[in-house]
Amino acid sequence: MATFTGSITYEMLPVEARAEFDRNLNQDSFKIRLKEGGTIKFENVIMPIQTIDVTRNALAFWACDVFEMVNSKIITNGNTVVIFCNKFKGDGAEVISFPSEQKKAPNGTSGIAPGANGNLGQLGDGGGLLSIHIIQEALGRIIVDISGQNGGDGGHAMDGSNGAKGPNGRDSHTTKVGVRVGIPPIAIMECDTEAFPGGKGGTGQAGGDAGNGGNGGSGGIFQLINVGDSPIDDAFFDFTSNPGIGGVGGRAGRGGLGGPGGDGGRGSAACHGANAGPVGDIGTEGTPGVKGADGQLGQIIKRNLPLEIIIKGE
Repeated sequence: MATFTGSITYEMLPVEARAEFDRNLNQDSFKIRLKEGGTIKFENVIMPIQTIDVTRNALAFWACDVFEMVNSKIITNGNTVVIFCNKFKGDGAEVISFPSEQKKAPNGTSGIAPGANGNLGQLGDGGGLLSIHIIQEALGRIIVDISGQNGGDGGHAMDGSNGAKGPNGRDSHTTKVGVRVGIPPIAIMECDTEAFPGGKGGTGQAGGDAGNGGNGGSGGIFQLINVGDSPIDDAFFDFTSNPGIGGVGGRAGRGGLGGPGGDGGRGSAACHGANAGPVGDIGTEGTPGVKGADGQLGQIIKRNLPLEIIIKGE
């Protein structure tokens, strides 16, 4: 008997149990193969299967005579778990798709610089496949929750920076055209160029576009196959496979404020000063993020089949 406790990895299971089936397997060699896998007992075990990866699914396969789970948990991480055994014993047995801290995919990062876009929330992974084939007897109970992972929220966008100050107006220009006699003499000035008003302030920078929420992963598939005249009783398992919820879209960036108008040109002895320019336009607001799509509901496939069909994998 191979007994495991604590935190383990799939690779720690006996090589004999993890060995792939021979392609030319028949009923006799199948029975021998299960016996060679021996008895595997999990006691207060937590066994994650690889890591979460929406781009690929890892496979964890083992075949043994007896597989027993006591107060133990297998975490599929959205991967595929295939078990063949003569007897399955469950006492506090649990298989889940994701640990509580990873039931939601990572959020998209928010922008940093003014006007920067938010990033897409990561996609939620599917709940994976749990396929258990019991040849002789199912004892106890197993809780299966292979719900899809929720999508990550979209990252927030940054507000745009404020517009630049408008150009200053040109100063007036006065010319001396004569002198008035007196003590002291007084210069006679004439305005030949009036002051120009200040220019309009610059338009504020556009706000960034927010990241969309990531799609939720679909619920996983639970296959429960047995040899016998009828399927395994529903009292043997508790099954949940909810769809992952799409992530919330990020917040759009607001447009920057318009820049102040430029200073009006200065007046002089014979000329008037000009007004400051108008304030610039506010920048356009970015596009808010869109909620990700929810995943699909998972399903259970419960069947009783002849042994030769199970061996052939049909």
